[in-house]
Amino acid sequence: MRFKFIALAVSFSAIFMFSSCLSDNTDNIVYYDDCALTAFSVGTLKIVKDTVSSKGEDSTYTTTLNCSRYAFTIDQEKGLIYNLDSLPRGIDATKVLVTAVAKNGGSVALKSLKDDTQSYYSSTDSIDLSQPRHFIVRSLRGDSNREYIVTLNVHKQKAEELVWNSSAISNGDLASLKAMKGVACGGKVYVFGHDGSKARIFAAPESNAAAWSEITPGTTLSVDAYKSAAAYAGKLYVYSNGSLLVSADAETWTEVASPALKLLLGASGARLYGLTDAHQLMSSKDGGATWTADELDSDAGLLPADNLNFITLPLSGNASGSHLVLVGTTTTEARVWGKIEENDPNAQNQPWAYYNVSSGNKYKVPNLNGLQAVNYDGGILAIGGSAVGAAASTPFAGFYRSGDAGITWKPDTTYYFPKGFSAPGEVLTLVKDSKNYLWIVCGGTGQVWHGAKNRLVWETTKRYFTE
Repeated sequence: MRFKFIALAVSFSAIFMFSSCLSDNTDNIVYYDDCALTAFSVGTLKIVKDTVSSKGEDSTYTTTLNCSRYAFTIDQEKGLIYNLDSLPRGIDATKVLVTAVAKNGGSVALKSLKDDTQSYYSSTDSIDLSQPRHFIVRSLRGDSNREYIVTLNVHKQKAEELVWNSSAISNGDLASLKAMKGVACGGKVYVFGHDGSKARIFAAPESNAAAWSEITPGTTLSVDAYKSAAAYAGKLYVYSNGSLLVSADAETWTEVASPALKLLLGASGARLYGLTDAHQLMSSKDGGATWTADELDSDAGLLPADNLNFITLPLSGNASGSHLVLVGTTTTEARVWGKIEENDPNAQNQPWAYYNVSSGNKYKVPNLNGLQAVNYDGGILAIGGSAVGAAASTPFAGFYRSGDAGITWKPDTTYYFPKGFSAPGEVLTLVKDSKNYLWIVCGGTGQVWHGAKNRLVWETTKRYFTE
């Protein structure tokens, strides 16, 4: 018993001594010798914005913008830090609050703009980033450092400004066209038309609006084939002499089928659409091989007769669907039809709906000669010549925009025709290419105008930071 008691006492003593070690208040500090910036962001900055006074005069005002969601790239190999998505024009880059995080508790210093002197960085002190700045990170141990060059990119252009080429591009062959329709496909803009006697096709790369070349099709196209030019699934389609033809280059054409159509209207991402002589809208889900009659909710006699434009808009909440709009003119008024196209396996086929316009609607679609309409910036943009049946009206008076899929059409002064624009005979075509540039090609003068709103052609990136 005596030996058992001694053993038990020794065990308790060991436990007590071990507990004393655990409760030791001595701090063991680990010093690291590696250094790097692992996160970088900016805060809320002042910005000068443009406005128009109550007297219609241009003016500016200063406000703030939270810029913390603009992502900064940290290139550890080259020692560069920069934002790919430039901050908006008007940002005051001379007083910027910065959040910079160093690895393992390292310290951060900032080199002076005047000389090589350095000062410790503080997240509460504003920094002049109107030019590249040198940030230096020191390790916690203090025996190593690393330098970064920080560049704050700010847009120099106004986001909403529409910019056209400074002078018209003139092309004599395009000038000879008496009618035309433009189509963007495969990185090129194609213009289908006729010179009064035969069909002609021209093309230019999206990257060069002046580099036009004529394409001679291997198949004879009808004079009015231009009306049926469309792009679908990366290929060109046209309806000519009773046949639906497809081509990858506008030169070699292959017959798909011989549907009883009057013309090919256009295409969504999932279907081709056409119109028959009996005013029946048709659609094809297999590239034009077979066609099905679409249901209409109103009298087919209310369909537009001339200057037909087929527009495809994205469908909110349904990535596979589209909002389709058909707009055109008659001798008395312009008319609009719309359709919700759902392409889910179990979705019902919705009918085309006629947009009945009340007499009190101040913003109905304009009934213009040569009416042209395209999908642009989330809405529909339209231009045209003089009003049909109104010889005294001013041709090309301005741009109209519909932000509600064709229900209302309001003049939009943020869009304007370029200086020197001329389309005699009101022959022209309006095209939007894959890069969000607008193209206006004019018959008679052969003018080509190429432009866009700055915001829509800037390269955009994610505005959040990931390490």
